[in-house]
Amino acid sequence: MNISRLDQLIAAAADQEASDLHLVVGVPPAFRINGDILLSDEDALTTEMVTGMAFSLLNSDQREKFDRDWELCISVPHPLAGRVRVTLYRRNGGPEMSLRFCGKRILSREELGLPAKIDDLARKPNGLVLITGPTGAGKTTTLNYMVDQINSERRCKIVTIEDPIEHVHENKRAIVVQQEVLTDTHSFTRALIHVLRQDPDVIVVGEMRDQEAISA
Repeated sequence: MNISRLDQLIAAAADQEASDLHLVVGVPPAFRINGDILLSDEDALTTEMVTGMAFSLLNSDQREKFDRDWELCISVPHPLAGRVRVTLYRRNGGPEMSLRFCGKRILSREELGLPAKIDDLARKPNGLVLITGPTGAGKTTTLNYMVDQINSERRCKIVTIEDPIEHVHENKRAIVVQQEVLTDTHSFTRALIHVLRQDPDVIVVGEMRDQEAISA
């Protein structure tokens, strides 16, 4: 019942070309469309409704992490909306959710406004590329563009470690193996220790959160 209701809301967001869906207790489901938050013409969500929809998305490891940390970010596939990034947080002791729709395709360099030098970096045969910047600056978008560039041009193996996976890369010239923290591996650090045994040509790390992961 909860999954079906959430599917309906995600489908409605896709129909309206919303960038985000907000599920907040005490107000109706809300869509961000063209930058504005618009409330749907529905009853206000209850704590039980939002809790049921939130926990229906989580596996046991994710549920344990949310119960411990009170915050969690995951991604889920949806047949209509494509990949959806789900951010869970607590308010008044219960969970609420923000869902961001990641889109079904990688935008071109021109659409993203990236410099031509980004292609030169992606074509380097070896080395280390660090993408840094504040929240919302486009780090993940840039990273996925570079992965797609390599995937389109090189016969190689790409292994990504992400939390969460925001765009699924189909194999083109390369083989792309995407691992998600808490779904396919317990942590960035553990994944990095084992990734070299997978015979990768390119290793993509979604975030460098601690000294242990940076050292690995």
